[in-house]
Amino acid sequence: WEYVDKEMKVLDLYVRRNIVCHDGTPIDADDLIFSLKRNAKPGMAYAGPFGTFERFEKKGNYLVRAYQKYFWPGMTIWLGFLASFLVPKEPLEKVGEEAFFKHPIGTGPYKFVEWVPGSHLKLEAFEDYWAGAPPIKNVIFKEVLDPGVRVAELEVGASDYATEVPAKEWHRLSKLPHLKGLKNPVTDVILYFILPYYEEFADLKVRLALHHAIDKEKICRDVLLGFGVPVSTTCAPGYKSYPEGYEFPYDLEKARKLMEEAGYGPDKRLKIKLQTTHGWIARDREVAEAVAAMWKKIYVDATIEIYTVPMYFDYRKTGRLAHVAMYCWSDMSGDPINSVYYPMAPRSPFSYWVGLKAAKKTDYTGEMEKLEDVMAPIMNEKDEKKRFEAGKKAAIYCTEHGLVIPLYQRVQPIILHKNLEYKPWPQGWTRVKDMRWIGPK
Repeated sequence: WEYVDKEMKVLDLYVRRNIVCHDGTPIDADDLIFSLKRNAKPGMAYAGPFGTFERFEKKGNYLVRAYQKYFWPGMTIWLGFLASFLVPKEPLEKVGEEAFFKHPIGTGPYKFVEWVPGSHLKLEAFEDYWAGAPPIKNVIFKEVLDPGVRVAELEVGASDYATEVPAKEWHRLSKLPHLKGLKNPVTDVILYFILPYYEEFADLKVRLALHHAIDKEKICRDVLLGFGVPVSTTCAPGYKSYPEGYEFPYDLEKARKLMEEAGYGPDKRLKIKLQTTHGWIARDREVAEAVAAMWKKIYVDATIEIYTVPMYFDYRKTGRLAHVAMYCWSDMSGDPINSVYYPMAPRSPFSYWVGLKAAKKTDYTGEMEKLEDVMAPIMNEKDEKKRFEAGKKAAIYCTEHGLVIPLYQRVQPIILHKNLEYKPWPQGWTRVKDMRWIGPK
Protein backbone atom coordinates (compact mmCIF):
# COMPACT_ATOMS: atom_id res chain seq x y z
CA TRP A 1 0.00 0.00 0.00
CA GLU A 2 1.00 3.64 -0.34
CA TYR A 3 -0.55 7.06 0.19
CA VAL A 4 -0.96 8.99 -3.06
CA ASP A 5 -1.96 12.42 -1.72
CA LYS A 6 -0.46 14.99 0.66
CA GLU A 7 -3.52 14.87 2.94
CA MET A 8 -2.94 11.11 3.39
CA LYS A 9 -6.58 10.29 2.73
CA VAL A 10 -6.14 8.25 -0.46
CA LEU A 11 -4.47 4.84 -0.46
CA ASP A 12 -3.38 2.62 -3.30
CA LEU A 13 -3.76 -1.00 -2.22
CA TYR A 14 -1.86 -3.64 -4.16
CA VAL A 15 -3.19 -7.20 -4.25
CA ARG A 16 -0.55 -9.93 -4.24
CA ARG A 17 -0.66 -11.85 -7.50
CA ASN A 18 -1.19 -15.59 -7.91
CA ILE A 19 -3.14 -16.03 -4.67
CA VAL A 20 -5.85 -18.69 -4.67
CA CYS A 21 -8.48 -19.71 -2.13
CA HIS A 22 -8.83 -23.19 -0.70
CA ASP A 23 -11.21 -24.15 -3.53
CA GLY A 24 -8.89 -22.77 -6.22
CA THR A 25 -10.72 -19.45 -6.69
CA PRO A 26 -8.16 -16.74 -7.63
CA ILE A 27 -8.06 -13.52 -5.61
CA ASP A 28 -8.01 -10.10 -7.26
CA ALA A 29 -9.07 -6.46 -6.72
CA ASP A 30 -12.78 -7.31 -6.74
CA ASP A 31 -12.33 -9.55 -3.69
CA LEU A 32 -10.44 -6.83 -1.83
CA ILE A 33 -13.15 -4.24 -2.51
CA PHE A 34 -15.87 -6.74 -1.56
CA SER A 35 -14.13 -7.63 1.72
CA LEU A 36 -13.51 -4.02 2.78
CA LYS A 37 -17.10 -3.00 1.98
CA ARG A 38 -18.43 -6.00 3.87
CA ASN A 39 -16.39 -5.09 6.97
CA ALA A 40 -17.93 -1.60 6.97
CA LYS A 41 -21.54 -2.81 6.96
CA PRO A 42 -23.66 -1.90 10.02
CA GLY A 43 -23.56 -4.69 12.57
CA MET A 44 -20.08 -5.92 11.60
CA ALA A 45 -17.69 -6.06 14.57
CA TYR A 46 -15.26 -3.50 13.13
CA ALA A 47 -17.58 -1.34 11.05
CA GLY A 48 -16.14 1.74 12.79
CA PRO A 49 -12.55 1.50 11.51
CA PHE A 50 -13.46 0.15 8.08
CA GLY A 51 -16.26 2.71 7.80
CA THR A 52 -13.50 5.30 7.44
CA PHE A 53 -13.41 4.39 3.76
CA GLU A 54 -15.72 6.50 1.59
CA ARG A 55 -15.37 4.74 -1.75
CA PHE A 56 -13.15 2.43 -3.80
CA GLU A 57 -11.90 2.63 -7.36
CA LYS A 58 -10.64 -0.43 -9.21
CA LYS A 59 -7.50 0.67 -11.08
CA GLY A 60 -6.62 -2.78 -12.41
CA ASN A 61 -7.02 -6.46 -11.58
CA TYR A 62 -4.56 -6.11 -8.70
CA LEU A 63 -4.81 -2.44 -7.72
CA VAL A 64 -7.49 -0.65 -5.69
CA ARG A 65 -7.56 3.06 -4.93
CA ALA A 66 -9.27 3.60 -1.56
CA TYR A 67 -10.62 7.00 -0.54
CA GLN A 68 -11.00 7.81 3.17
CA LYS A 69 -13.46 10.35 4.56
CA TYR A 70 -10.64 11.89 6.59
CA PHE A 71 -7.06 11.14 7.58
CA TRP A 72 -6.90 8.41 10.20
CA PRO A 73 -3.43 7.09 11.07
CA GLY A 74 -4.76 3.76 12.27
CA MET A 75 -6.11 2.71 8.88
CA THR A 76 -2.92 1.18 7.51
CA ILE A 77 -2.59 -0.84 10.73
CA TRP A 78 -6.15 -2.14 10.48
CA LEU A 79 -5.46 -3.36 6.94
CA GLY A 80 -3.34 -6.08 8.55
CA PHE A 81 -5.28 -6.47 11.80
CA LEU A 82 -8.27 -8.47 13.07
CA ALA A 83 -11.03 -8.53 10.41
CA SER A 84 -8.71 -7.57 7.55
CA PHE A 85 -8.71 -11.07 6.02
CA LEU A 86 -10.04 -11.45 2.47
CA VAL A 87 -13.40 -13.08 1.79
CA PRO A 88 -13.79 -14.35 -1.81
CA LYS A 89 -16.63 -12.50 -3.51
CA GLU A 90 -18.02 -15.06 -5.96
CA PRO A 91 -18.10 -18.14 -3.64
CA LEU A 92 -19.84 -16.17 -0.87
CA GLU A 93 -22.39 -14.54 -3.14
CA LYS A 94 -23.12 -17.87 -4.82
CA VAL A 95 -24.28 -19.64 -1.63
CA GLY A 96 -24.99 -16.76 0.78
CA GLU A 97 -23.34 -15.84 4.11
CA GLU A 98 -24.99 -18.52 6.25
CA ALA A 99 -24.06 -21.43 4.00
CA PHE A 100 -20.59 -20.02 3.26
CA PHE A 101 -19.58 -19.81 6.90
CA LYS A 102 -20.75 -23.34 7.64
CA HIS A 103 -17.87 -24.44 5.43
CA PRO A 104 -15.70 -21.32 4.94
CA ILE A 105 -12.83 -20.90 2.53
CA GLY A 106 -10.07 -18.34 2.51
CA THR A 107 -6.43 -17.89 1.53
CA GLY A 108 -4.71 -18.99 4.76
CA PRO A 109 -2.25 -21.84 5.42
CA TYR A 110 -4.97 -24.21 6.65
CA LYS A 111 -8.28 -25.38 5.18
CA PHE A 112 -11.46 -25.90 7.15
CA VAL A 113 -12.48 -29.54 7.69
CA GLU A 114 -14.90 -29.66 10.60
CA TRP A 115 -16.20 -27.62 13.52
CA VAL A 116 -18.17 -29.15 16.38
CA PRO A 117 -19.29 -26.31 18.69
CA GLY A 118 -18.12 -26.86 22.25
CA SER A 119 -15.78 -29.63 21.15
CA HIS A 120 -13.20 -29.02 18.42
CA LEU A 121 -12.13 -27.41 15.15
CA LYS A 122 -10.36 -29.61 12.60
CA LEU A 123 -8.08 -28.18 9.88
CA GLU A 124 -5.73 -29.54 7.22
CA ALA A 125 -2.77 -27.92 5.47
CA PHE A 126 -3.38 -25.95 2.27
CA GLU A 127 -0.71 -27.16 -0.14
CA ASP A 128 -1.14 -24.14 -2.46
CA TYR A 129 -0.65 -21.54 0.29
CA TRP A 130 1.23 -18.59 -1.24
CA ALA A 131 4.04 -18.68 1.34
CA GLY A 132 4.47 -22.46 1.13
CA ALA A 133 2.56 -25.31 2.72
CA PRO A 134 2.93 -25.51 6.52
CA PRO A 135 5.03 -28.38 7.96
CA ILE A 136 2.25 -29.79 10.16
CA LYS A 137 -0.47 -31.23 7.94
CA ASN A 138 -3.36 -31.92 10.32
CA VAL A 139 -4.50 -29.85 13.28
CA ILE A 140 -7.25 -30.20 15.87
CA PHE A 141 -8.04 -27.24 18.13
CA LYS A 142 -9.87 -28.51 21.22
CA GLU A 143 -12.23 -26.31 23.20
CA VAL A 144 -11.22 -27.15 26.78
CA LEU A 145 -12.41 -24.49 29.20
CA ASP A 146 -11.45 -26.32 32.39
CA PRO A 147 -7.73 -25.73 33.07
CA GLY A 148 -7.58 -28.97 35.05
CA VAL A 149 -8.68 -30.92 31.99
CA ARG A 150 -6.04 -29.13 29.89
CA VAL A 151 -3.41 -30.23 32.38
CA ALA A 152 -4.64 -33.84 32.30
CA GLU A 153 -4.64 -33.92 28.47
CA LEU A 154 -1.03 -32.75 28.39
CA GLU A 155 0.09 -35.25 31.02
CA VAL A 156 -1.31 -38.30 29.22
CA GLY A 157 -0.31 -37.09 25.75
CA ALA A 158 -3.84 -36.46 24.46
CA SER A 159 -2.84 -32.90 23.48
CA ASP A 160 0.49 -31.62 22.21
CA TYR A 161 0.11 -27.94 23.03
CA ALA A 162 -1.89 -25.80 25.46
CA THR A 163 -1.96 -22.18 26.58
CA GLU A 164 -3.23 -20.58 29.81
CA VAL A 165 -1.95 -23.45 31.93
CA PRO A 166 -2.26 -22.70 35.68
CA ALA A 167 1.00 -21.16 36.89
CA LYS A 168 1.66 -23.75 39.59
CA GLU A 169 1.00 -26.60 37.16
CA TRP A 170 3.24 -25.01 34.53
CA HIS A 171 6.29 -25.44 36.76
CA ARG A 172 5.46 -29.11 37.39
CA LEU A 173 4.54 -30.00 33.81
CA SER A 174 7.68 -28.33 32.42
CA LYS A 175 9.79 -30.93 34.23
CA LEU A 176 8.01 -33.99 32.81
CA PRO A 177 10.17 -35.95 30.31
CA HIS A 178 7.79 -35.59 27.35
CA LEU A 179 6.91 -31.90 27.85
CA LYS A 180 8.51 -28.44 27.99
CA GLY A 181 7.31 -25.02 29.05
CA LEU A 182 7.45 -21.59 27.42
CA LYS A 183 6.81 -18.17 28.92
CA ASN A 184 5.43 -15.78 26.33
CA PRO A 185 5.02 -12.06 27.18
CA VAL A 186 1.92 -11.03 25.25
CA THR A 187 0.25 -7.76 24.30
CA ASP A 188 -2.02 -7.65 27.35
CA VAL A 189 -1.51 -5.02 30.05
CA ILE A 190 -3.36 -5.21 33.35
CA LEU A 191 -4.60 -1.75 34.26
CA TYR A 192 -6.20 -0.38 37.41
CA PHE A 193 -8.22 2.63 36.29
CA ILE A 194 -8.59 5.45 38.83
CA LEU A 195 -12.06 6.88 38.33
CA PRO A 196 -12.14 10.70 38.18
CA TYR A 197 -15.76 11.07 39.29
CA TYR A 198 -14.99 10.28 42.94
CA GLU A 199 -14.34 13.27 45.18
CA GLU A 200 -11.75 11.28 47.14
CA PHE A 201 -9.51 11.51 44.08
CA ALA A 202 -9.62 15.30 43.72
CA ASP A 203 -6.17 15.41 45.33
CA LEU A 204 -3.37 14.24 43.03
CA LYS A 205 -1.38 13.16 46.09
CA VAL A 206 -3.94 10.45 46.87
CA ARG A 207 -3.97 9.13 43.31
CA LEU A 208 -0.18 8.96 43.14
CA ALA A 209 0.10 7.42 46.60
CA LEU A 210 -2.05 4.47 45.51
CA HIS A 211 0.42 3.82 42.71
CA HIS A 212 3.63 4.32 44.71
CA ALA A 213 2.39 1.86 47.34
CA ILE A 214 2.18 -1.12 44.96
CA ASP A 215 5.21 -3.39 44.82
CA LYS A 216 4.77 -4.75 41.31
CA GLU A 217 7.95 -6.82 41.41
CA LYS A 218 6.62 -8.68 44.43
CA ILE A 219 3.24 -9.25 42.78
CA CYS A 220 4.85 -10.62 39.62
CA ARG A 221 7.19 -12.84 41.61
CA ASP A 222 5.04 -14.09 44.50
CA VAL A 223 1.46 -13.87 43.23
CA LEU A 224 1.88 -14.44 39.50
CA LEU A 225 4.82 -16.83 39.98
CA GLY A 226 6.81 -15.16 37.23
CA PHE A 227 3.98 -14.78 34.73
CA GLY A 228 4.00 -10.99 34.68
CA VAL A 229 6.35 -8.14 33.79
CA PRO A 230 5.93 -4.85 35.73
CA VAL A 231 5.02 -1.83 33.58
CA SER A 232 4.76 1.88 34.31
CA THR A 233 2.45 3.02 31.49
CA THR A 234 -0.33 1.55 29.38
CA CYS A 235 2.36 0.59 26.83
CA ALA A 236 4.30 -2.66 27.16
CA PRO A 237 7.79 -3.36 25.77
CA GLY A 238 7.61 -3.66 22.00
CA TYR A 239 4.78 -1.16 21.59
CA LYS A 240 5.46 1.78 19.29
CA SER A 241 5.09 4.26 22.17
CA TYR A 242 6.77 2.25 24.91
CA PRO A 243 8.83 4.81 26.88
CA GLU A 244 12.14 2.98 27.21
CA GLY A 245 13.83 3.78 30.52
CA TYR A 246 10.79 5.35 32.18
CA GLU A 247 9.78 3.81 35.51
CA PHE A 248 7.21 4.84 38.08
CA PRO A 249 8.85 3.71 41.34
CA TYR A 250 7.54 1.63 44.19
CA ASP A 251 8.13 3.86 47.22
CA LEU A 252 6.14 3.00 50.31
CA GLU A 253 7.51 5.86 52.39
CA LYS A 254 6.69 8.41 49.72
CA ALA A 255 3.19 6.94 49.36
CA ARG A 256 2.59 7.19 53.10
CA LYS A 257 3.91 10.77 53.17
CA LEU A 258 1.64 11.80 50.27
CA MET A 259 -1.38 10.38 52.08
CA GLU A 260 -0.45 12.24 55.27
CA GLU A 261 -0.07 15.47 53.30
CA ALA A 262 -3.55 14.84 51.90
CA GLY A 263 -4.93 14.62 55.45
CA TYR A 264 -5.02 10.86 56.02
CA GLY A 265 -3.46 8.84 58.83
CA PRO A 266 -4.12 6.12 61.41
CA ASP A 267 -7.22 7.92 62.68
CA LYS A 268 -8.53 8.96 59.28
CA ARG A 269 -8.37 6.19 56.70
CA LEU A 270 -9.48 6.36 53.07
CA LYS A 271 -12.20 3.83 52.27
CA ILE A 272 -12.63 2.84 48.61
CA LYS A 273 -13.89 -0.01 46.43
CA LEU A 274 -11.67 -2.00 44.09
CA GLN A 275 -13.40 -3.90 41.28
CA THR A 276 -11.74 -6.92 39.70
CA THR A 277 -12.64 -9.98 37.70
CA HIS A 278 -12.22 -13.45 39.20
CA GLY A 279 -10.83 -16.12 36.90
CA TRP A 280 -10.86 -14.09 33.68
CA ILE A 281 -7.11 -13.44 33.90
CA ALA A 282 -4.84 -15.81 35.82
CA ARG A 283 -4.86 -14.93 39.54
CA ASP A 284 -6.70 -11.64 38.98
CA ARG A 285 -8.47 -11.77 42.34
CA GLU A 286 -5.29 -12.77 44.15
CA VAL A 287 -3.54 -9.73 42.65
CA ALA A 288 -6.36 -7.48 43.88
CA GLU A 289 -6.04 -8.96 47.38
CA ALA A 290 -2.29 -8.31 47.34
CA VAL A 291 -2.81 -4.70 46.22
CA ALA A 292 -5.43 -4.12 48.91
CA ALA A 293 -3.00 -5.46 51.53
CA MET A 294 -0.31 -3.05 50.33
CA TRP A 295 -2.73 -0.13 50.47
CA LYS A 296 -3.50 -0.85 54.10
CA LYS A 297 0.02 0.31 54.89
CA ILE A 298 -0.83 3.81 53.62
CA TYR A 299 -4.14 4.28 55.47
CA VAL A 300 -6.33 2.92 52.65
CA ASP A 301 -9.01 0.29 53.22
CA ALA A 302 -10.13 -1.20 49.91
CA THR A 303 -13.19 -3.43 49.69
CA ILE A 304 -12.88 -5.86 46.79
CA GLU A 305 -15.90 -6.23 44.54
CA ILE A 306 -16.03 -8.97 41.89
CA TYR A 307 -17.51 -8.21 38.48
CA THR A 308 -17.57 -9.79 35.03
CA VAL A 309 -16.26 -8.35 31.77
CA PRO A 310 -19.80 -7.58 30.49
CA MET A 311 -20.46 -5.78 33.79
CA TYR A 312 -17.27 -3.77 33.30
CA PHE A 313 -18.44 -2.64 29.85
CA ASP A 314 -21.85 -1.67 31.22
CA TYR A 315 -20.44 0.18 34.23
CA ARG A 316 -17.87 1.96 32.06
CA LYS A 317 -20.46 3.47 29.73
CA THR A 318 -22.93 4.35 32.52
CA GLY A 319 -20.50 5.86 35.05
CA ARG A 320 -20.88 3.09 37.63
CA LEU A 321 -17.32 1.85 37.96
CA ALA A 322 -15.94 1.79 41.50
CA HIS A 323 -13.11 4.02 42.76
CA VAL A 324 -10.56 1.70 41.15
CA ALA A 325 -11.46 -0.75 38.37
CA MET A 326 -9.34 -3.50 36.86
CA TYR A 327 -9.28 -4.38 33.17
CA CYS A 328 -6.92 -6.33 30.90
CA TRP A 329 -6.24 -4.05 27.93
CA SER A 330 -5.00 -5.74 24.76
CA ASP A 331 -3.24 -3.94 21.94
CA MET A 332 -2.14 -6.42 19.30
CA SER A 333 -1.28 -3.60 16.88
CA GLY A 334 1.29 -1.90 19.13
CA ASP A 335 0.06 1.50 17.95
CA PRO A 336 -0.58 4.33 20.47
CA ILE A 337 -4.12 4.74 19.13
CA ASN A 338 -4.92 1.38 20.68
CA SER A 339 -2.55 1.41 23.65
CA VAL A 340 -2.90 5.03 24.83
CA TYR A 341 -5.72 6.88 23.11
CA TYR A 342 -8.50 4.29 23.26
CA PRO A 343 -8.13 3.39 26.97
CA MET A 344 -7.50 6.93 28.24
CA ALA A 345 -8.66 9.71 25.90
CA PRO A 346 -11.79 11.70 26.86
CA ARG A 347 -13.10 11.36 23.29
CA SER A 348 -12.48 7.64 23.09
CA PRO A 349 -15.61 5.44 23.04
CA PHE A 350 -13.70 2.89 25.13
CA SER A 351 -12.53 5.07 28.05
CA TYR A 352 -14.12 5.69 31.46
CA TRP A 353 -14.73 9.31 30.43
CA VAL A 354 -17.72 8.03 28.41
CA GLY A 355 -19.51 7.04 31.62
CA LEU A 356 -18.62 10.31 33.33
CA LYS A 357 -20.24 12.24 30.47
CA ALA A 358 -23.26 9.93 30.16
CA ALA A 359 -24.04 10.14 33.88
CA LYS A 360 -23.20 13.86 33.96
CA LYS A 361 -20.74 13.36 36.77
CA THR A 362 -18.04 15.74 37.96
CA ASP A 363 -14.41 15.38 36.94
CA TYR A 364 -12.82 15.91 40.34
CA THR A 365 -9.33 15.47 38.88
CA GLY A 366 -9.74 18.48 36.59
CA GLU A 367 -7.80 16.59 33.93
CA MET A 368 -10.37 15.96 31.20
CA GLU A 369 -9.82 19.12 29.13
CA LYS A 370 -6.03 19.01 29.52
CA LEU A 371 -6.00 15.38 28.46
CA GLU A 372 -7.83 16.25 25.24
CA ASP A 373 -4.85 18.38 24.15
CA VAL A 374 -2.31 15.78 25.25
CA MET A 375 -4.04 13.04 23.25
CA ALA A 376 -4.78 15.01 20.06
CA PRO A 377 -1.45 14.38 18.22
CA ILE A 378 -1.95 10.61 18.47
CA MET A 379 -4.89 10.96 16.09
CA ASN A 380 -3.85 14.01 14.06
CA GLU A 381 -0.09 13.90 13.53
CA LYS A 382 0.89 12.65 10.04
CA ASP A 383 4.58 12.13 10.84
CA GLU A 384 4.82 8.61 12.32
CA LYS A 385 7.91 9.30 14.42
CA LYS A 386 6.34 12.39 15.96
CA ARG A 387 3.07 10.55 16.53
CA PHE A 388 4.80 7.74 18.40
CA GLU A 389 6.66 10.28 20.53
CA ALA A 390 3.35 11.98 21.30
CA GLY A 391 2.05 8.58 22.37
CA LYS A 392 4.94 8.18 24.83
CA LYS A 393 4.30 11.62 26.33
CA ALA A 394 0.58 10.92 26.66
CA ALA A 395 1.19 7.52 28.28
CA ILE A 396 3.55 9.06 30.86
CA TYR A 397 1.12 11.94 31.43
CA CYS A 398 -1.68 9.53 32.35
CA THR A 399 0.57 7.74 34.83
CA GLU A 400 2.06 10.85 36.44
CA HIS A 401 -1.33 12.54 36.77
CA GLY A 402 -2.78 9.55 38.56
CA LEU A 403 -5.40 8.60 35.98
CA VAL A 404 -4.39 4.95 35.76
CA ILE A 405 -2.19 2.42 37.55
CA PRO A 406 -0.53 0.14 34.98
CA LEU A 407 0.36 -3.05 36.85
CA TYR A 408 1.97 -5.62 34.59
CA GLN A 409 2.28 -7.09 31.14
CA ARG A 410 0.76 -10.55 31.10
CA VAL A 411 3.02 -13.53 30.40
CA GLN A 412 1.29 -16.46 28.73
CA PRO A 413 2.05 -19.89 30.23
CA ILE A 414 2.49 -22.48 27.47
CA ILE A 415 3.14 -26.21 27.74
CA LEU A 416 3.99 -28.25 24.63
CA HIS A 417 5.49 -31.55 23.53
CA LYS A 418 9.27 -31.53 23.90
CA ASN A 419 9.78 -32.28 20.18
CA LEU A 420 7.45 -29.54 18.95
CA GLU A 421 9.44 -26.50 17.85
CA TYR A 422 7.64 -23.18 18.10
CA LYS A 423 8.41 -19.54 18.79
CA PRO A 424 5.22 -18.04 20.27
CA TRP A 425 3.70 -14.96 18.71
CA PRO A 426 3.72 -11.88 20.98
CA GLN A 427 0.02 -11.25 20.29
CA GLY A 428 -0.76 -14.47 22.16
CA TRP A 429 -2.49 -16.16 19.25
CA THR A 430 -1.47 -19.69 18.33
CA ARG A 431 0.04 -19.91 14.83
CA VAL A 432 0.33 -23.57 13.92
CA LYS A 433 1.90 -22.72 10.57
CA ASP A 434 5.04 -21.70 12.50
CA MET A 435 5.29 -25.07 14.31
CA ARG A 436 7.20 -28.15 13.25
CA TRP A 437 8.19 -31.51 14.68
CA ILE A 438 11.92 -31.95 15.31
CA GLY A 439 11.70 -35.47 16.68
CA PRO A 440 9.28 -38.35 17.27
CA LYS A 441 5.91 -37.48 18.76
